[in-house]
Amino acid sequence: MRKDLVRFFGKCCLLGLPVLLFAAIYLIGDPFRVLYRYEFGDYYGEVPYSLDWDYVSTEMLLSRYQKTPYDAFIFGSSRSFTYHCSNWIKHIPGAKPFHYPAASETLYGVYTKVKLIDRIGLKMRHALLVLDSFTLGGVTPPSDHTHIVHPTASGGSWWEFHLVFLKAALQKFFIVKYADYSLFGQLRPYMLDIFQDTKKKARVDPSTNEYHFDGDERELATDADRYYRERAQYFPKREKKVDPSVIGELNRQYLE
Repeated sequence: MRKDLVRFFGKCCLLGLPVLLFAAIYLIGDPFRVLYRYEFGDYYGEVPYSLDWDYVSTEMLLSRYQKTPYDAFIFGSSRSFTYHCSNWIKHIPGAKPFHYPAASETLYGVYTKVKLIDRIGLKMRHALLVLDSFTLGGVTPPSDHTHIVHPTASGGSWWEFHLVFLKAALQKFFIVKYADYSLFGQLRPYMLDIFQDTKKKARVDPSTNEYHFDGDERELATDADRYYRERAQYFPKREKKVDPSVIGELNRQYLE
């Protein structure tokens, strides 16, 4: 009987080992940078996968606004990256600008950001809103780990927020790839479905959260024709078309 119990508990321990290992890697490593407080300086190339830009941008704002009372904001998706606070401020002297983007930004996301800015007592004297039909049409709260809105802005559940990232860590063997990369610092072929080399691709100014793609700028300055030729798949021939109307009653409420 005793041997059977020992064997039973031994099997339980073996079965539970992967769960304990996953928990240890996730809790200690915090791969998505959502469990603990971070300064989020020049963060773009810190990890070889996408963080939640909405969460990161909001954390940067919340950690800095008391020292720097921002009063000018750039909103939008990655399309807004080409609009720099350092250029904009030439037209709004004396302002304190902050770039407040999110990946695949939605109108809902912009709305929650504007409400948060008002709630923490900042005065929005200037705003630059970079829009497209996707942003204008987005009134549903994003639910995946690269787009979910910061709970402080959305008023959503922190438990549900963290559950999204736990699920993401279990998908596509993410936690295995993360552990491998953390130990050896190498991007292996089996990782490339979700990992990519982000080092030196962009530089983030911690004071304004604006993005500078210095590597691309250097390539363009050196040989623009070659730059576009090597990336021809990203620049397809555009067809003239008009996107369908996306502004409904809820969209209008957010805009107002």
